Amino acid sequence: MDAEFIAYLDFKTLGDNKLEAMQNSVAQFMAELIENKHPRWLSLLGSSGTGKTHLTKKLFNEFNSKHKYYMGKPDPLCDIEITQRREITFFDSSFIANTLRSGDYSIMSRLKSEHLIVIDDFGSEMDTEFMVAKWIEILHSRERKWTMINSNYSLSEIAEQMDKRIASRFIRDRNTVIDCNTTDYGFRGVQK
Repeated sequence: MDAEFIAYLDFKTLGDNKLEAMQNSVAQFMAELIENKHPRWLSLLGSSGTGKTHLTKKLFNEFNSKHKYYMGKPDPLCDIEITQRREITFFDSSFIANTLRSGDYSIMSRLKSEHLIVIDDFGSEMDTEFMVAKWIEILHSRERKWTMINSNYSLSEIAEQMDKRIASRFIRDRNTVIDCNTTDYGFRGVQK
């Protein structure tokens, strides 16, 4: 595990096993993302106030500032390496939902093709069959692509309240789901 990246996360686990699992999973995901081998998903699911958004923003910002550009061949037949750019975006799920509801589907190509997408607050906009269908389409297109999702819903709540097909996408291939049901940071250390 990269101690420098762990320090950069500035995430206090307070001895909580679930918070430690979150931090370690984000660090492992970052290491694999940098190597760019075997793309997968990391999903932080559960209670609000546990640091899911903090960790996803830190990972995104670090990758964006240090690893977005890389040396590579533009074509397998080319012998010359050039600086290339990885397309990455941090999306709030309500932004995606509102964009699609307005009839603007141009966002779909970005959601399907970018090197890394981070989706914050997944499930907050799952109120219509239209949105469920769009999320199934988006998530299906992200299989075997670098994707990070956080949600205040657990995997079982996603299956029950949204759609089982959506929940099944979270656990396919090498995707990792971390249970983040632990005490809200705001309530830690508060005397009863």
